[in-house]
Amino acid sequence: MANGHGGRRAGAGRKPGSANRKTRELADQAATDGLTPLEYMLGVVRDPDVEPERRDRMAIAAATYIPRETLCGRGQGRQPGRSEK
Repeated sequence: MANGHGGRRAGAGRKPGSANRKTRELADQAATDGLTPLEYMLGVVRDPDVEPERRDRMAIAAATYIPRETLCGRGQGRQPGRSEK
């Protein structure tokens, strides 16, 4: 803009990775319960009263905390991305 108002400015806006209100509330609740993020997510996955879509999202998120070798049976059996012969 000609007058210097509006538009993109260096350093403006929310910083990447900053917590929003919802994630901050979840983190605070987990901290007061003394849970790690993985324990919290697994608790949601195991709770039969939670809606299935949320349980699915938590299972996907929790999988990132588990080593690939554990998920694939320590190298035994079929691994993602490999063809069977």
